Amino acid sequence: GVDISRLGERELMQIRPKLGLVFQNAALFDSLTVAENVAFGLLERGQRKRKVLPQVEEKLALVGMEGTEGLLPAELSGGMKKRVGVARALIMEPNIMLYDEPTAGLDPPTAASLNELIVGLRD
Repeated sequence: GVDISRLGERELMQIRPKLGLVFQNAALFDSLTVAENVAFGLLERGQRKRKVLPQVEEKLALVGMEGTEGLLPAELSGGMKKRVGVARALIMEPNIMLYDEPTAGLDPPTAASLNELIVGLRD
């Protein structure tokens, strides 16, 4: 293992892309569409929108959110927002996924569905 608390910014920049983080509250940008939220990390790294769009569609389909690309976060339920957050983390192809209480605030059926998704992604 590596003690990251002793690393400088340059070394941390090499490690960060290997980690995927799904926040408890989904942490989506309110003014961006679902597709723009999922694509954000890749676009920030300089990838072209044309190249990123098929990846966005693939990751949204993987989490059961196909057809929502043009919606804003305000139009989504809590469970849908969390699935978009998972897609946004997955699109970066991380080696390790970290989840911050992914089912907090969800009703039992939605929480069970999200747990199934997470376990399925692991396997």
